[in-house]
Amino acid sequence: MVKQVLLIAAFMVYSLFSMGESTGFSIHGTVVDSLTGKGVELATIAIKADGSDRIINGVTAEADGQFTLEKVTAGKYLLTISFVGYNSKTIPVNATGDVQLGVIKFSSSSKTLDAAVIVADKALITKTSEKTVFNVAQSPANQIGNAEDVLRNMPGVSVDQKGNISIVGKQGVKILVDGKPNAQAQNDLESFLKSIPASSIEAIELITNPSARYDAEGNAGIINIKLKKGRADGLNGSISAGYGVLNRYNGTAEINYRKNKINVFGTYAANFSKVGDQWIEHRAINLNDTITHYNMNSVITDQHLNNSLKAGIDYFINDKNTLTYTVSGNYSVSKWLSITSSQDMDAFENELAQYNSTDNELNKNFSVTNDISYRKKFDSTDRELDIDISHTYVGSGQNGNINSLAYDTAGNFVADNSLYRRTSTTNRIHNFIFQLDYIHPLKNLKGYKIEMGVKNETTLNKNIFTAYNILNNVESYDSLISNSFDYTENISAAYFIMSGAYKKWLSYSAGVRGEYTYIRSNDNSVDKNYFSPFPSASINAAINDTQNLSINYSRRVQRPQFRQINNTISYIDQYSTWQGNPFLQPTFSNIVTANYTINVGKDMFSFEANGTFQNNIFIESSRIDSMRITRGGVMNGGTAKIFNFTFFFKLQLTKFWDLQVNNAYSYSVYGFTPGINLAPISGSQYNLWAETNYKFWKNAVFELGGWFNTKGVNPQGTIMPIGGLHASIKKSFLKDHIVVSLAGYNMLNTIKWHWTVNTVGLTTDGSWQQFDRVLMLTLTYKFGSGTGTFERKEHDGNNRLTGGGGGRG
Repeated sequence: MVKQVLLIAAFMVYSLFSMGESTGFSIHGTVVDSLTGKGVELATIAIKADGSDRIINGVTAEADGQFTLEKVTAGKYLLTISFVGYNSKTIPVNATGDVQLGVIKFSSSSKTLDAAVIVADKALITKTSEKTVFNVAQSPANQIGNAEDVLRNMPGVSVDQKGNISIVGKQGVKILVDGKPNAQAQNDLESFLKSIPASSIEAIELITNPSARYDAEGNAGIINIKLKKGRADGLNGSISAGYGVLNRYNGTAEINYRKNKINVFGTYAANFSKVGDQWIEHRAINLNDTITHYNMNSVITDQHLNNSLKAGIDYFINDKNTLTYTVSGNYSVSKWLSITSSQDMDAFENELAQYNSTDNELNKNFSVTNDISYRKKFDSTDRELDIDISHTYVGSGQNGNINSLAYDTAGNFVADNSLYRRTSTTNRIHNFIFQLDYIHPLKNLKGYKIEMGVKNETTLNKNIFTAYNILNNVESYDSLISNSFDYTENISAAYFIMSGAYKKWLSYSAGVRGEYTYIRSNDNSVDKNYFSPFPSASINAAINDTQNLSINYSRRVQRPQFRQINNTISYIDQYSTWQGNPFLQPTFSNIVTANYTINVGKDMFSFEANGTFQNNIFIESSRIDSMRITRGGVMNGGTAKIFNFTFFFKLQLTKFWDLQVNNAYSYSVYGFTPGINLAPISGSQYNLWAETNYKFWKNAVFELGGWFNTKGVNPQGTIMPIGGLHASIKKSFLKDHIVVSLAGYNMLNTIKWHWTVNTVGLTTDGSWQQFDRVLMLTLTYKFGSGTGTFERKEHDGNNRLTGGGGGRG
């Protein structure tokens, strides 16, 4: 009897232990190399309880990278993956059942193994459902010129001769630098883009589906220009100099020193360019049922010298707290000389008068930004706080002289119809930004988190424009066009986003952003005071490990830039002017986007459809007045409906040869607006962007690329085809310490804008060509312990779009 009881008791104890073992959970995943996609055999996987340093369980990965941790009890853990030559990776795991981690990408470390160095180039283009990243520093052909030149080489992006940016047919872009707004860009975007040397740019992010965390500004999206910044351990740096045929020079110096908790960094870049332009325009004018013609041919020399500096210090207080101070500045000098020949003609194009005009301008711009950012990570659940405070000062001055001499049909000088004028412009801007972001994962709802933030941006702008008419060498103040414009803009914003996930394959988020805009000026017609909500939502389905589908919605706004509303008149000649419009009102957009992406090995295919619906759109327009003067400016128009379809693919054709192609098609419908167009206008445009790289001679790379836009429409007329071609060869020597590149830009000299305008009383056929073809030789010397290796992977405060309104990348 006793034996039977003992046997029964032993069996019950064994059964209990067996049941305890059977109710344990498993953690399964696959570790692969982030570059090759192959499994990392023998990688060590270990788990420890959250908050403890004691390892509970561990295994090594199989030949294909797969691993399984068995008999894991319920709880929160930290899973660590490590292997020689790779950066260790830690993943928080909440085991409430069997856990499927899927594919885990493992990146190579910056350790040197004997004489071998683990290196890898970034792809020129990386694309997700939210944004496209153009890694400028990887392309020698994109180290020429300035930011405007680089943007022209981005897939789906167009920059016209006036510096207006459109993304797949849509205008209205918010420009950020290192994730933050820039006062100079808001004041004069064209001058700002030309002031940034291309050699100082690390990458450009094109964000076409911004969520509520981003500024609501930008109907077409957000462009974030990321400047270079070193973060590698030890002392590292590089010096680069380039010489280009036909008046092009550039140089860049980078340095950083990182040890323990301190990282000090600095970048200086300069470039010089002197290019020629030609502007030709033919106008047919119908005024009071009388037709006349006006022809203009302007030969232009455009010269720029730009200097930029960025320096700062990161203080890593501990693993969870980082403090960063950054100072950046820019100084640029530009000269503009245009020599214009114009003819006033009758209906039969017989010459009535001729004008020979010279416009000579000198511009100087200086800007400096001080920025302090603080980041705190509370725990391993991605709970995070970001605070950023910045101030930017911009000072600019312009002095110009225009002389336009009139002659009659016999060639006699006509003094009464001639124009002699001297102008002077000074501009002072102060921009203050405070922004705060907070991310809070919800512990009781697995996979859910809330994001919230606030932002306040204040801009103080003072512009003084003075004009003097000159007669018999005597100057007289022109009170009719001289003006002083004081402008204060304050935008206060707050946002809230809720996001979650269903299992491993479905994620979703919804949020709303509120922005209160307050504008005051010494011109009462500019004053505004309004509040606007900007909702956004997205849903993302990971169909499997290789396919992804996402749908996004957002409401956005385009506010008038300072230059567009400043009521200053500039003259090309007596019959050609441009003037700001203080009555310009903001325009709002509703945007819906769907994206489908397939990854097949190293190949990628991405399909995107986008619909944008706008009211009260901005139109860069021309109109004729009662004196037959053509006046350019920005006006509010009617509605616009723009539909975009994009197909992007990236192919690894061979081990040494890759190809990336972006096909973008847009169909635009612009409504009728009295005084701007004669009827509704609709039409389509196709944009092709392609880039191919071929590796040879060990680490030499040949790059060939280009872009082409077919004929399209705008609210006032048509845009003719245009395109450009570039190529480069890059070769490194002495273990990547010396890099030599030879790059050609606009090789076929085909960047020529051609447009037509058809509005009340005015028909125009115009063109603008840039003669900026260049072949540039660049030498780069790299030094330091991080040469040729990956940089450390810690977050960088200036490398993200950190913004309680500024956004996050």
